[in-house]
Amino acid sequence: MKSVAAVAAWAMLEAWLGRTEKTKAGSVLEGLFLIFKRMVKPMSDSIVGAAEVSAAEVMAVEAVGISETIEAVDAVIDLANLGLAIGKDKKVDVMDLPVLMAAIPGLAVSIPKALAGVNKIPGELGDLSTEEGESLIGHAMGKLSVGDGKAKRVVIAALKAAAADYELVKELLSKDA
Repeated sequence: MKSVAAVAAWAMLEAWLGRTEKTKAGSVLEGLFLIFKRMVKPMSDSIVGAAEVSAAEVMAVEAVGISETIEAVDAVIDLANLGLAIGKDKKVDVMDLPVLMAAIPGLAVSIPKALAGVNKIPGELGDLSTEEGESLIGHAMGKLSVGDGKAKRVVIAALKAAAADYELVKELLSKDA
């Protein structure tokens, strides 16, 4: 049922984005949709009759918020900022240990939180409202002290990185040969 809910969320998002002006190439909502679609598509392909999601199943998807998405974006931004701080002098050496040590307490909290909820992100993005999208962008603007345009690009890049990390962790944990 979880896969059907994800497919229903995807269908709902696709229908919603198809009816808005915000799906122009390069828009933040289009970017979020494409990331979400890439994450959910394998699930939908594995469900017999997935293309025939009923309206009742689509409407059964509840509002879920964006807390897990924010946690994933925060963790990816924190890791990227750590990498930038360590590489600031264009080399990695023992002099970078204080920067790394200062970052560990925050990362020890943000990374496990982000990983624990990463599987909920497709549902959150499937239920993404305009207000939630604006809130996500606003959160990034505040965290990074940047403008709207840069915040949108950072959020899209962070979600792509989170999706790639999720796939990597899933593959590393798989039991097949």
